[in-house]
Amino acid sequence: MNPPVLWSPSEEGIQQSNLSSYAAWLNKNYDLSFDSYSVLWQWSVEHIDIFWKSLTEYFNIIWHTPFTEIVSNDAMPHTQWFKG
Repeated sequence: MNPPVLWSPSEEGIQQSNLSSYAAWLNKNYDLSFDSYSVLWQWSVEHIDIFWKSLTEYFNIIWHTPFTEIVSNDAMPHTQWFKG
């Protein structure tokens, strides 16, 4: 048995959320479309490089030097992010 839902955002709240804005940006810039949060989440964990690169673009992060690699193949806790 599932516990009762205590709160859900309104449709207007969903449409005005930062996550919806990011999803619309992904659609425009990467031609990606997601039917739900869980589908977006699944994409983000299956395509780690693209996800993190897209976030740096979406938030217009300015790099002092360009990165050469988004994420290394080293196992945690030795993983290196945005090398360079």
